[in-house]
Amino acid sequence: LVVFKNRYSALISGSSNLERILRSMNIDTLLIAGTKTNVCCESTARDAMMLDFRTVMLSDCCAALSCEEHRAALETFI
Repeated sequence: LVVFKNRYSALISGSSNLERILRSMNIDTLLIAGTKTNVCCESTARDAMMLDFRTVMLSDCCAALSCEEHRAALETFI
């Protein structure tokens, strides 16, 4: 399954149909991985949490432009 998004968050209204897909599959836990830990990953993770998904940021499966940005995003998400 491939889902395209057009906003930082894959779950914000108008970005994609990901929430509908996840709910139709009874998925309640999301593992977040991707690039720009502090932008797209964090935005999607925060929206997932607000939509009542159990949300885990996979620190070794995300990346940012610097170690400092990566670390800061992970520390604020906890």
